[in-house]
Amino acid sequence: MAVQDGREGLASGLREDDSYHSERMIKLGKQLENPYSVANMQRAWDNIAGAGARTSDAPEVKTTHYYVKFTPQTEEELEILKDDTTLILFDYPLDFEIEAGIGDAYRDPSVPIGQPTPQYCAVEADYRFPSRVGYEILEDLFIPDDYSDDAQSQSARLAPADEELINRLVYEAMKLTGNLEETEENENPTLGLFGSGGSSWRPTGRIMVWDDTGADLTSTRRVFSHYDYSGCSGYNSSLPEFLKERVYGNCRIAAYRTTTTTTRTNWVPLEGVEVRARRWFTTHKGIVKSTGYYRCDGTFKNPANYSIKWERNHFSIRSGNVGQALYNGPKKTGNWNMNFGRRGADKVNDMQQYYALIFQAARDYYYGSRFGLSSPPRNSFWKPQVKISASQTSRQHKKDSHAAPYARTGGILPSVYIRKWNDAADRVYGVTAHELAHLAHWDMDRDAFRKLLLKRYPLGNKSPEAVIESWASGVEWQFAQQRYKNLYGNAGYKYESDISINSLSNGNYQAQTISGKPIYTSIVVDMIDDENQRITKGGTQYPMDRVSGYTIQQIEAGLRGATSWNGWRDNMRSRHSNSTKNFLNELFGNWH
Repeated sequence: MAVQDGREGLASGLREDDSYHSERMIKLGKQLENPYSVANMQRAWDNIAGAGARTSDAPEVKTTHYYVKFTPQTEEELEILKDDTTLILFDYPLDFEIEAGIGDAYRDPSVPIGQPTPQYCAVEADYRFPSRVGYEILEDLFIPDDYSDDAQSQSARLAPADEELINRLVYEAMKLTGNLEETEENENPTLGLFGSGGSSWRPTGRIMVWDDTGADLTSTRRVFSHYDYSGCSGYNSSLPEFLKERVYGNCRIAAYRTTTTTTRTNWVPLEGVEVRARRWFTTHKGIVKSTGYYRCDGTFKNPANYSIKWERNHFSIRSGNVGQALYNGPKKTGNWNMNFGRRGADKVNDMQQYYALIFQAARDYYYGSRFGLSSPPRNSFWKPQVKISASQTSRQHKKDSHAAPYARTGGILPSVYIRKWNDAADRVYGVTAHELAHLAHWDMDRDAFRKLLLKRYPLGNKSPEAVIESWASGVEWQFAQQRYKNLYGNAGYKYESDISINSLSNGNYQAQTISGKPIYTSIVVDMIDDENQRITKGGTQYPMDRVSGYTIQQIEAGLRGATSWNGWRDNMRSRHSNSTKNFLNELFGNWH
């Protein structure tokens, strides 16, 4: 949990590329013949037309989409693609077999380290390709069965052609190219001239992650209460219920009530993650809500491949350092519900659970309320997407989890490294927030941040480093408290309560001694809470803390422009009104 010195960081980061494990790579199977190519769709139409289909309803088989391979050479070029919201990008080709659940990343082995792996997708025929990014059109496509909720896609569907005819055409193309699965054959035993096709289904479900801390989850349900007859003509409220039913039954209205149930569980919603459902070149997406449920933005008539790409616009989780973290789910019809992690585990030792918890912390920092704090760097042309390395190695090259703001130059390397594998879930979550706090601090005030680093590393002065690390430790605590105590109803929750210092629980960092933690101090918590460790813990080795009542947002405001420990203290005194501010000198003086 540190900020890495940029003077030696780039070379070190490049050495860390060996943490990309080829055994975790998604394995491609055989290449499949493309049923949606214009040529194969024309063959399919010729077949069903020869079998007596109505030629007056014949669709015009022409290019509606292109199957494209983009070849970005730099992270800047990749960001151009990611910023295009019309593109649904995949790291792997879409016309290959992929085994569900095998591997958690894919990278083209022919692409050198430091260059993005190619991106695959389907684009509409009138798509304007970016001039700065290389691409190759792999196939001209005819996609008549895009059942997206998007109005443009709906209008692009072939209105002149009967939907049954479209189903028959797609079925025939699948059959001709050897892509008809046994379940689909069984579902279409007698299609006749036009074919009935399968019934439409929408990808929905629930995505949860195992968290050993646990949560009280509240759910609401609408249940029937009674019938309301008050709107009926000539209504007489004094009639018995059985007579109301007999007299006013034709105009009654059902009334409902809402019931609330609270359940204690360790399976918690994975809010904000995007679920993808893809069938060949058509992909529908849905964002998981705070309840854990998602609903994709389109329907299918046949099985689709579910998957998760562990990223949002502003951040991406890496499998190691260079591979985009993925989850390749099942190919199926109907709902997909997924629980990441192992029931009963008190440590994070499932890779997808690890990704999920890191993702959740990053999502909460970027897209949650964030307590009014500054955001970590956001994705834009001059600020590439933040890459977060999820490493199973506890320490590498003598480094624990750390932030490396310098690595945002070009976006080639991760700028955050999380090494909390086999640790508690709340620590994975909290430490991710800690490292992102470093990036937010750097992005908020780069000049002051740089001065703090220069005072620390060449001169060996610990107090500037204490500013950087104590602030991030406070943010770590704040995010963990919000999630586990406030959101999940753990009334007695205290972050790091499972850590013992001198036989005392270090909940909320309150057992830390002055000499034991001179860099990662408890000062942010101490300015917020009303506990004085010198009294409650009973010893001069603990901080004298008579300061309380500040908010995390006020403390960040005091941090802005601070280039020293005492500068932070002075900003807190001058910028905020607080009845305990006269004790700030005493509190800060405990350490430096």
